[in-house]
Amino acid sequence: MKYLKDSWRRWLAWLLLACVFAVACVALSNWQLARRQEKLVEVNAISSNYAKPTADIASVVGDHPYVKPMEWTPVALTGHYVSGSMLLVRNRSLNGAPGFEQLFEFAAAGGKTYVVDRGWLPTGEARDYPDSVPTPDFKQRLIVARLVNPEPNLNRDAPEGEITSIFLPKIANGRNQVEQSFYLMLAAEAPASGANAIPLPAPVADEGNHLSYAMQWIVFALMAFGALGWAIRQEVIFKRMAADPTYRPKQRKRVGDDDKNAEDQALEA
Repeated sequence: MKYLKDSWRRWLAWLLLACVFAVACVALSNWQLARRQEKLVEVNAISSNYAKPTADIASVVGDHPYVKPMEWTPVALTGHYVSGSMLLVRNRSLNGAPGFEQLFEFAAAGGKTYVVDRGWLPTGEARDYPDSVPTPDFKQRLIVARLVNPEPNLNRDAPEGEITSIFLPKIANGRNQVEQSFYLMLAAEAPASGANAIPLPAPVADEGNHLSYAMQWIVFALMAFGALGWAIRQEVIFKRMAADPTYRPKQRKRVGDDDKNAEDQALEA
């Protein structure tokens, strides 16, 4: 086009920049779709596993390795809590209130030890620690709990007896008898051990906004080319008007223009 003969190199550079931006947007969109797929696995696990009938832990994970889609499956096991094994997980909120989650090791009858999350404790009024910490007795009992995927290591310091995430290798500290592929979230126990932490609610089956974010990144990529096309058109119009004083670009007809013109004519009359 003759009106761009002096500036086509500049617009070509802008086109290349728009292409780079679009590629980045597509990559970010694919990343959001991948995160959505991961979330869908969690949602499907909640939907399919949470309401399953309780089965003995040996029949669920005894002869085959635990995998993440088994999360929230309820299991039953007998054994006893291990004295002196309590840990508090910091920075855990419930209904907007700060607090801790209470962990105990549970030595099962088969010789395996599991980390059990017994529930939530609120932060105390006077210091950064629960005002009351219930401790179960260490007698033989049956517990019903749900399999939960372990958490990553946050590599943050915490006071003695506290941790920042349920990172099982750190809790096991080299002890092979401690299960490290999952931990257990307590649902019920018999006999009951008196005062307990507040039970944690069921997880929310929500895939999040990843799909809408993925679509937004695609829209941003398209907007980059749309903005480039608009800018080129504006330059062409400007140069054409400069070369031809009689030229006027076509005005796009908008809704209500006819009514406005009719009113103007009526006023003039």
